[in-house]
Amino acid sequence: MDSPDEDHKVGTRTPRRVAKTEPEFEGTEDVIRSDEESARFTHSPDRSRSPGSSDPEDDAEFWSKVVDRYNQETADLLHELRETMTTNQEDFIFACGGSVPISIPSEHVDNASASLDKSVSPATASSPVTIRWDPRDPATSASQCKVTFPLNSYPDVQQNIASLLADMQPATFGLAGKDMYDEGYRKASKLDPTSFSTNFSPQQFGIIDTINKILLPDLVIPNPATVVLGNLRPASIVTRRAVRAELYKLNVYEAPSGHFRAHVDTLRSPSQFVSLVVCLPVQHQGGALEVRQNSQAIKFDWSSAGTEDPAIQWAALYSDCEQEVFEIHCGHRITLTYNLYAVPAHEAAYNPVTSLTSPLVSYIAPFLDNKDFIPQGGYLGFYTAYAYAHARTDFDSWALKGIDAAVWQGSKLSAAAYA
Repeated sequence: MDSPDEDHKVGTRTPRRVAKTEPEFEGTEDVIRSDEESARFTHSPDRSRSPGSSDPEDDAEFWSKVVDRYNQETADLLHELRETMTTNQEDFIFACGGSVPISIPSEHVDNASASLDKSVSPATASSPVTIRWDPRDPATSASQCKVTFPLNSYPDVQQNIASLLADMQPATFGLAGKDMYDEGYRKASKLDPTSFSTNFSPQQFGIIDTINKILLPDLVIPNPATVVLGNLRPASIVTRRAVRAELYKLNVYEAPSGHFRAHVDTLRSPSQFVSLVVCLPVQHQGGALEVRQNSQAIKFDWSSAGTEDPAIQWAALYSDCEQEVFEIHCGHRITLTYNLYAVPAHEAAYNPVTSLTSPLVSYIAPFLDNKDFIPQGGYLGFYTAYAYAHARTDFDSWALKGIDAAVWQGSKLSAAAYA
């Protein structure tokens, strides 16, 4: 690694080439790493100096100043705190990912894959994803500006991929206040959200909820107003944080050599915290996304997506992590990118109502546990108060309403249900 430049903050590596880019992820600037540099450069605040990667000479000078200003015990405790934070740093997650299966309508499924279609639950599966876009030539037919994924299930629109690429623009980056296009840094195509639409929504399949729980957990703040002397566990205020997703780009990395060199996004909005990449099921080789935070790295490799079991792949990462899209060798890597913003959760103005608050629930559970009721055991039928789809062999309790939900909840809380 290069030594720190005395004219910069401690830990900032020089020389470095800073470029304002149009990134794969929304609303950011990117710091591009040059081939001529071996150092990983950063932005302010300085991220290149992690708690465990500082210079020993700098450490000695720092701790001597601490001892001079405070006593030795304070300095030792600060050192212990720093070491503890360094040890626990790798326990925190900076990126996560998953997949959503695609349920293909029967008219588009051949006999060989029909069993796969039946095994996918409609409640957890996505319908085929369709992209529609505005053509450059107004005379172009609307049927030529539509692509549905997975492509092998919709051969009638497969040739429209060429039309899509023709209507896209190169993904540029900014340098010295100018928009630049340099395939050495990034070779990709883009469409702005004003030029295309899609039927896919990450909120629909729990992607946003998953990201919220993993990368933006609720904060628990002790409430001093409720602290009672001697109470070691005072009542707390839970600050619930929600996520707002904003569609940003449609990107295509095309073989040969589509890529995006290592870069770091610089946030433009204080509330932006995560970048979400959704990879559509298209066969390709290469193009893995690697996310780096200090000495850790997570790679998301979606090669051969769309072959046997079609699925939508996704990855979410803190926007200030270093990321790189490796070279694609075959096919097309087609992604939707979203900016995710942290916003206050909308709290209800009234106490939340659950099935446990129903008096009927508290009555049914002990009633069923009464040994004098059907002592030999048996079945108890109940006519539901509401209508439900009955042409299913499985039962989904999530759909129960009103008193129906209360009866189900009460029966589940009884000991008889587990006898």
